[in-house]
Amino acid sequence: MPGANLFFAGDPEARATAEQLISAVGLEPAFLGDATATQTVDALLPLWFALVKPNGGDRKVVLRIVR
Repeated sequence: MPGANLFFAGDPEARATAEQLISAVGLEPAFLGDATATQTVDALLPLWFALVKPNGGDRKVVLRIVR
């Protein structure tokens, strides 16, 4: 299934490797920033839980990025 994988790279030199690995498994890398982006990424978890809970705990709920 096509989609995007959110990621951040604390080490700027790690970005290219992360993008390559994400692409290798068929996803589209969506770079969110360096190590300062951790709060942004972590803030998505409560949103995901809020979506999963009303669906009976089915963890197959996903967030999708539309560009």
